[in-house]
Amino acid sequence: MEKFILQCSRPVAIDSIDHTSPNGTMLDNNRNLLFNRRFENLLVARPLDILDFGCAGGGFIKSCIDGGHRAVGLEGSDYSKQRNRAEWATIPDNLFTCDIVADFRISKSNGEESTPTEARFDVITAWEFMEHIHTRDLPAVCRNAEAHLKKMAFGL
Repeated sequence: MEKFILQCSRPVAIDSIDHTSPNGTMLDNNRNLLFNRRFENLLVARPLDILDFGCAGGGFIKSCIDGGHRAVGLEGSDYSKQRNRAEWATIPDNLFTCDIVADFRISKSNGEESTPTEARFDVITAWEFMEHIHTRDLPAVCRNAEAHLKKMAFGL
C-alpha cells in the first residue's frame, strides 16, 4: 500500500481565519457522492489520484478512498488533527496539515525500503477554500496546484 509523505515549510496556516477561528474544520466533514460519480465519468484513469485543498474533517477524501481511489487531503488548521476529529481518526495517513500558500511537496512510498517518489494527482479539488485565500496568495496556490498535477496529454 502506498504511503504519502508531506514536506512543507509551514505546517499550519497560522495567519488564516480557518486556524484562528476554525469553524469550518470544526464542523465540516462533507461528502458528495454525486460529485464523485461525475468526475469519475469525466476521467478514464482508475484508480484516480486525488488531492483536496482545505479538507476540513476529511469526509471527501474518505469517500474517494472508499470508492477505490488514492486520495490525500490538506488542511490549514490543525483543529481536527489535534482532536482526532471526523476522518482524522480513520484515515490519518491520508490527511495532513500545511499552509497551502507556502511551499510543500507530497511524495509517496510503496514500502519501508522504497525510495519516495513525487506524488502527482489527476484531480485537485478545493471545496469552500478559495474564499479564505488572500488575493496576493492566489499565485502561490496556483503554483502549488500545478506542481502536483499530472501532466496530461490531450490529443484531439
